[in-house]
Amino acid sequence: MEQTNTKRTAVTIAVFVATFMAAIEGTIVSTAMPTIVSSLNGIELMNWIFSIYLLTSAVTVPIYGKLSDLFGRKKNIYHCNRYFHHRFFALWFRTNNGTVNYF
Repeated sequence: MEQTNTKRTAVTIAVFVATFMAAIEGTIVSTAMPTIVSSLNGIELMNWIFSIYLLTSAVTVPIYGKLSDLFGRKKNIYHCNRYFHHRFFALWFRTNNGTVNYF
C-alpha cells in the first residue's frame, strides 16, 4: 500500500508541475508582449505575434502527443521539463553583451 501512495504523490506533483508550466507560459507571453511589440516597431504586428504563438502551439501539441505515444509519457515529460529548465536558466544567466550561454 505504501508504494501506491508514493506513486500517487509523484503523479500528483508531476501534474501540478505540468499545469504550472502551461500557465506560466501564457503569463510570460502576455507580459512580454509590450517589449516584443516595441522591438518590432509597430502595434499592427501584435496580432501576428499572437497568431504565430497560437499556431506554433497548435502544431507542436500533436507532435509531442505522438512522441509520448512512441517513447512513453514519463520520458517525454521528463525531457520536456528538462528542456524548459535548461532554456530558462540559459536565459537567466545570459552574459552582459546580450548573447545567451547554451549548456
